[in-house]
Amino acid sequence: MARRRWFDAGFIAVWMVVWTAAIIVAVWLLGSAALGGEVAAAVFLAVWVCAAGFGLVSAGRRLVSVLMPGREAPSRWPAVG
Repeated sequence: MARRRWFDAGFIAVWMVVWTAAIIVAVWLLGSAALGGEVAAAVFLAVWVCAAGFGLVSAGRRLVSVLMPGREAPSRWPAVG
């Protein structure tokens, strides 16, 4: 079971590096679109970067839960109920 956990953690870490690189490219393209006056492209890229940021945070929380079984990642939101 430990080998599976380390494989999962490695995969998530590699995925986070690739996803971060994609976000950097998208921010670069966002600046280019904004300076070029392409409003639709700039809006699309801004929405994509925000959504990708949420995905990156989610992957980080998952990585914490994989590396520390039995312990959940800290939540910023209070429990309901």
